Amino acid sequence: MLHVPASTSARHLFTLARSSDACNILRAMCRYVTSKDGYLVAKGFVLHGRLDDHRLVDPSVYAGDVAILNEQQDIALAHLGLSLSRVAHAAPAEALALRQQIAVTAVRLGLLAQALDTAYRHLEGRRSFGQKVLHHQLVKARFAFANELVVRLLEELSLLDGDEAFPCADNTQTLISEQFVEVSKLMGGHGYLLDGINTLEYLSSMIGTVYATQSVLPVTLASTRNVTLLQAPIALGGVS
Repeated sequence: MLHVPASTSARHLFTLARSSDACNILRAMCRYVTSKDGYLVAKGFVLHGRLDDHRLVDPSVYAGDVAILNEQQDIALAHLGLSLSRVAHAAPAEALALRQQIAVTAVRLGLLAQALDTAYRHLEGRRSFGQKVLHHQLVKARFAFANELVVRLLEELSLLDGDEAFPCADNTQTLISEQFVEVSKLMGGHGYLLDGINTLEYLSSMIGTVYATQSVLPVTLASTRNVTLLQAPIALGGVS
């Protein structure tokens, strides 16, 4: 049976992704999935720290080091202290697929919450037409919809955590991507600065692309408020 440290849970990953740096987030995700410290390999690629010596962990390889075939040049990832590298491809570890799916979702929700925090700090002292920007109905609605998704999916992840009986819904990653697009609009052009929301959105998309089993590209849906992981209503609460 897979041993997972008691301090590592989906909620712990969410909290870490909301406040920590990218390298710590990715190492925590690897620990959650494999119980090993390092950077998780998936689909023949790995997101890893540029300047640290933590090992690359391929769940399908029981022994030996994972060799990097080539390293991609990426300005945004470099700003975050990360590199994207291609490694020798190995078969996916099916036994860990659910844990990896939960980890990706928790981390992307945490990054979305961090984006909301960033947007709030950016808008807090700003006024438009004599009114605080945060009081405009459209701005309030965007915060509310994103917050609702974060709270609801996080509650459902807590039910999924460690229970292999419940797979994530096919559109979970799409829902997160859609809300990232909406939250990114809150900062306008400021969001495109390297410390802005769009860098968080890019990191979230890269994590989804490398590690998720579902597509992370935004797709227009009829409703993003009524379809969730378990296809069942969950009591809502605030994200502190």
